[in-house]
Amino acid sequence: MQALLKAVSATPQVSLVFTLAVRSDDKKATDAYREEQQIAMAAFEEAESVAGRKSTQLNPTEEDETASVLRRRLFQRIDDNAATDIVEAYRGVWKRNAETLSSEAGQKETWQQFQAGYPLHPETLAVLTEKTSSLANFQRTRGMLRLLARTVHDLWQKQPSDALAIHPHHIDPGVEAIRDEITTRLNQGAYTPALKADVAAVPGASPATAQEIDAKEYPGQPPVASYVARTVFMHTLAFGEAAKGIADDRLRYSVCSPVIEPAFVESARRLFVEQSLHLDDRPGAVLRFMVEPNLTQLIRKAADEVDRADIRAVLQERIRDLFAGQGQPFEPAWFPAGPYEIPDEIGDGRPYLVLLHYDAASVSAEPTGLPSDIVTMATRKGSDNQLRKLQNNFVFVVADQDRVKRIKQNVRRRLGLQRLQEADRIRDLADYQQEQVKEEYRKSDTIVSVAIAQCYRHLFYPSNIAGRRPRRRSWLTP
Repeated sequence: MQALLKAVSATPQVSLVFTLAVRSDDKKATDAYREEQQIAMAAFEEAESVAGRKSTQLNPTEEDETASVLRRRLFQRIDDNAATDIVEAYRGVWKRNAETLSSEAGQKETWQQFQAGYPLHPETLAVLTEKTSSLANFQRTRGMLRLLARTVHDLWQKQPSDALAIHPHHIDPGVEAIRDEITTRLNQGAYTPALKADVAAVPGASPATAQEIDAKEYPGQPPVASYVARTVFMHTLAFGEAAKGIADDRLRYSVCSPVIEPAFVESARRLFVEQSLHLDDRPGAVLRFMVEPNLTQLIRKAADEVDRADIRAVLQERIRDLFAGQGQPFEPAWFPAGPYEIPDEIGDGRPYLVLLHYDAASVSAEPTGLPSDIVTMATRKGSDNQLRKLQNNFVFVVADQDRVKRIKQNVRRRLGLQRLQEADRIRDLADYQQEQVKEEYRKSDTIVSVAIAQCYRHLFYPSNIAGRRPRRRSWLTP
């Protein structure tokens, strides 16, 4: 090699050009010929004393040239006049919604980059150069070309009306060639469960979360929930935890267009966050996918499996426990169905606490009158509705109708947490998730008790015996 370099340097009008696909930061090769290139690199390092004096190192694709290279390789012709009109339309959307979008939307450099790189949206170039390129086996320009070539081919076939430019969300992992590029060539197969569950299901499988939202909430419109999911997924593909994910305002900037308003994107984002199985649900986390399912949705799914009869049984037992404590000055009468289930006798000398079932009787915060069922039970007795003698021997406690749903939800969640602690389920969770499930279950007991106390907040008691009409008083707690 030294002899070759000396011969070339001594010969007029002769140059030696050698290329190596190695990263400039650590001089490591990553493509299919990495072993051979590492051998060549080592050889050139030995000859560096000779080559260093004569060689000129060139980077064929500097940062500002990437867009030009991609445009030239991907498209035969680009109408720059039409591009100017479209970029101006985007600028109009960005200016009108500047307060809800990230700072990139208001920068002059962004508009200039969009014009120079059209039809590639500036965020498409940003996510590929800043995020995807950080992956060890992503070959910068060639990797971008492969991924974008498949994307352009897909868009050219489908011709979506909202594709005024190529956004990150147009890189659709639901397309087999694109999915293989991500999961196999980029070695991101660990995210396959997240792709199937949340972003894009494989053919023949149940729709992913984003696809279900689009079908239910946005029929006949651009699949904005899928756009949100794909964008978040592309921003997840990065090296290092700090680099993964995208903030809400940048997501709106990335997805919005003259066809899709940022408010539309935000609506879809909220729905997707609520229902996604694999989004990072830790407090303060940016939007990004996790390899394992998030705990919020695991708990929700476990709670959804709980039978209504189980909720009813547990809730009734918990209500009894709360209202039958030691030293209780009342004799409880649990969930009477009618006057015949409320005794008209002195008993052990304690008045009766009549606790009406939350599904049988509930009142609003400000009822316009006394519930007829309470009046009947307060004035009548037995199955033949005879006049009650001891009309001052009881009080009624009634649920607030606006809080009944909450106590059921809290019990359902507690039972879901209980199911997640079963041996065949909890061992599938990460260690930190197992600890969180146990802690959430411990706290759920107090949450259920407080919810019941806040729900059973209305007290009816007889104060006008002559008129035989009970009065009402609201309690914050029983």
